[in-house]
Order: sequence, then C-alpha cells, then structure tokens
Amino acid sequence: MIASISVANNQNYLMKSYYHGDLEKPGLWIGSGAKTLGLKGEVKETEMGNLWDGYSPDGERKLVQNAGSSDRKKGDDITYSAPKSVSLAWAVADDDLKPELEAAQHRAVLDANQYLEENAAYTRRGKGGATQEKVGLVTAAFQHGTSREGDPQLHTHTLNLNIGTRDDGSTGSLDSQHLYDRKMAAGAVYRMRLATEVERLGFTTSRDEKGFFEVEGIPEEATKAFSTRSSQVTAHLKDRGLDDTPENRERAALITRPVKGKVNEEELRTRWQEKADAFGVTAESIRELQQRKVEQSEVERQQSQKLVIDSALEKCTRRNSVFKEHELDRAIADSSLGRGMTYDDMKGIKDGVLQSRKAVEVNGDKRNRCFTTLSASDEVANATQDKINEVAPHEKRRQQREERKKHRTEVQAQFDHRSAETGALDNRFSLSANQKDLVKREERPLNDGYVSQ
Repeated sequence: MIASISVANNQNYLMKSYYHGDLEKPGLWIGSGAKTLGLKGEVKETEMGNLWDGYSPDGERKLVQNAGSSDRKKGDDITYSAPKSVSLAWAVADDDLKPELEAAQHRAVLDANQYLEENAAYTRRGKGGATQEKVGLVTAAFQHGTSREGDPQLHTHTLNLNIGTRDDGSTGSLDSQHLYDRKMAAGAVYRMRLATEVERLGFTTSRDEKGFFEVEGIPEEATKAFSTRSSQVTAHLKDRGLDDTPENRERAALITRPVKGKVNEEELRTRWQEKADAFGVTAESIRELQQRKVEQSEVERQQSQKLVIDSALEKCTRRNSVFKEHELDRAIADSSLGRGMTYDDMKGIKDGVLQSRKAVEVNGDKRNRCFTTLSASDEVANATQDKINEVAPHEKRRQQREERKKHRTEVQAQFDHRSAETGALDNRFSLSANQKDLVKREERPLNDGYVSQ
C-alpha cells in the first residue's frame, strides 16, 4: 500500500483494450499540464502514442528536443495501491458501493498527483540545464482491479509523461529525480486522503504497526488469503535476509512480479465471492460495517491539527535535528492519517508550522529546503543554562555567543552531511555541471538494489 515508481516502458500495457471492462477502466487525463495541452476525459490511443514519442497530442509539433528518439525516456509510472481490506470490500461490494470506493481511490490519487505537481515537477533550461523551472504534469491515470496473481487489488497507475508545461507556454522534458525523491511523501498523501474518503463512506479504519491503515471488521485471515503477491514479496525479503521496509518491498515487488495475463472478469468475480464467503465477507456484511459518519466540530478539528503538528515534528527530529522538506511533508501526511484530512488541509497545517516558526529553515535551495525545530535550536543552550547563570554578565554573554556559534556549526554539519548523501550540492563546492549531474545519476535508485535499515 505504498506508492511505487518505475520508468514507463510499455504504452501498450496501459492502453490494451480490456481496460475498458469493469475491472480495468479506461485511462483519464489529470494534471495541469494535460489541461494546458487540451487533454481531458478519457485517454485516447492516438493522443497517448504521440505524447509517448514526445510530440503534441495531434502529432504536429515537437514538445521536447529529442522527440521521436528511440532511446528517449518516455515517462515514469507511479502506482498507488489500496490496502487489502479496501480492495476486498470493493471486490464483493454491491453495485452502489463499488463505484463509491472507486471514486474514493481516484480522489486520493488526485491529491497525491497534485502534491507531486506542486513540489516535484521541474524541467531544465539554459546552458547545461543549469536552470530548473516548475512545470505542469501531463499524467494519465489508469485504475486497475487485480494483482498479477489474480487477487483483488484496487490500484492506479499514474503515467507521468516525460513532458512538462511551463508558465510561458513552452514545454520540456522533466527532471524526474524530484519525483523519486518525493515518492514516499506522495504515498503518504495518498493514504491520508484514501482513509478520509473511506471513513466518509461510513467505515472505521485503524492503523497497523507500519503506519498504514485497514478497514475494521474485515477479518485479517480474509485479507491474507487474498494477498498472494504480498506473501511472495515477504518470502523474497526473508530468503535474502533483508529488512521488511517500504523501500525494500517496492524493489522486491519489481523483481518478483510475474507477467500479468488477461482474465475472464465474470469467472474472476465469482471466484472472489466464493472465496470471501468462506470468511464471512459478503456484500451484506460489508454494508453492515458502514455507519453514519459524524463530522468533526471546529474545536475537534483544531485539536486534531495540533496533534498532527506535534506528531509530525517528533517524527522529523527522531533521528536528526535537521530534516528535509519532503520528510516534513511525509510526516504531516502520516500523522494526519485517520483524522479526516485532505491535501488542502495538509498544506494549511504545513503553512501554520512554518509561519509559527515551529520549524525554521536552515539551508538548502527552493527545491530541497532543510529545516530544524526551535526546540532543537534551544537544546544546547538549555543544557548549559544553569552554568551560564552562575557567571558574571559579560562572561555570560560571551558563553551565550559561543554556545550559539557551536550549535550553528553542528546544525550546518548535519545539513552538509545530509546534502552529501542526497546530492543536494550547495554553492560552496566548485564541481562542474557535468560532475554534479554524474553525482545525481549515481543516486538514482536501481530496480535490483535494496535499502536495509
């Protein structure tokens, strides 16, 4: 139930005809870049083919310099998967509830895509691509209903084509590294909004030990019985002695996934219903889980937002006193899970955190800002306050200056260390543009690599 990302390399997989059935729906255009190019509604094969090759939807003009090149990167496929209990509820739901769950999935995907567009959509410009500009995303969203093993799995592929639209009307290729940097935060935004939408339908949700959520009342034995792919990924990690982290599960899923074949929709749904019925999961039992949703009062909402802020800042400073902006975004979204929040609510909370200076910027550029908290900034001074109070006023002022200087040095050292880890090179280094690009390429995650904690 995380957002996974990989290089898109098969437009036919996304456009094949059976996507127009009940299980695999036709793609829909989303993103402001799609709107700028006049794309709306259902994805058409001809338009997709032209954009895939780097041309305008009508094929009349180039949108990127290397349009038509065989080795050109086409785009990135970011996939958002619902928790298994939501997928199982959708699989056995009646004809009224099923489209409501599909709409909940789509709204969650829209929030996640908007987050990426506002925070991770950049294109390069100028000599050596030295200048980066914000752009609109051209995204095709394909909602699917099955896993590669034939289990119910409500998920959406969002194909972010390697084309961005600038404010001046021009277009260019994306610098997709930002998408990779923000994928975990985007996944958290997706989960936050999906939980909100599921709760609005009257279901109760609960968080698991990993910070994900499930619908209460659906037996765990049932969700496990329909989680063939999850079991395969877990076994793959266990066999290799790897930690069961979201990053490792994503890579293992890519390595172990089988070819997805065409399915008979009627037979598949019959099989799902018969299997779910053995666990007491039916359309009727799912309806019984729905209750009337009571909206939060304004006081409750404010209290909830305060809890989100405190939890998010605690998450951010658990390991380091300096944290990146996308880590703050992810922490706010994670802490908002199950509290009725949307991406707009999350942005309001984040603005409040920054305006109140609960988190203060310490360094970084506009695409990769770094922050610390006031409590972290005061930590060193508080630890020595008693000693300072015992000395003469002039000595006290001198010691205060030294303590502040020492803390600034420590904070800067943490920032420099974290920047070196992620390739966020600051202006003090004299690396060439080619050297910086080489460093950034080395940071790109590999499909056969793992992250171990």
